[in-house]
Amino acid sequence: MKIRLTKWKIGTFAIGLGWLIWGSFYYQFTDWDVGVSILMAGVTFLTADWCVDVLMRRQWRKLPLAIIFAWLAVDGVYVAWHPLAGNTMLRGDQWPTSLCLYLLCGFIWRLGE
Repeated sequence: MKIRLTKWKIGTFAIGLGWLIWGSFYYQFTDWDVGVSILMAGVTFLTADWCVDVLMRRQWRKLPLAIIFAWLAVDGVYVAWHPLAGNTMLRGDQWPTSLCLYLLCGFIWRLGE
């Protein structure tokens, strides 16, 4: 897995992370805070474009690792963070949105290549 660092990817990541941090203050959901925003966004930054690339190129041998990375970014970090932070989880509402955003980031970052 190669991590791609381009101005396009870093710029869009910074904008997206800014929106996530703003949203954590504005919306006041019990499971949305700055910590989980940074962690989930960080894992997404490191893995989403690679995972989407695996899907688009049909690299089926890499698919199990792509699924693990996607789960980690979408749900794994979320489930690990909230008991430590003492937050109430709204997992059923969170993961579909996070999965869509994860895949969207991967597609957008692939376009920037």
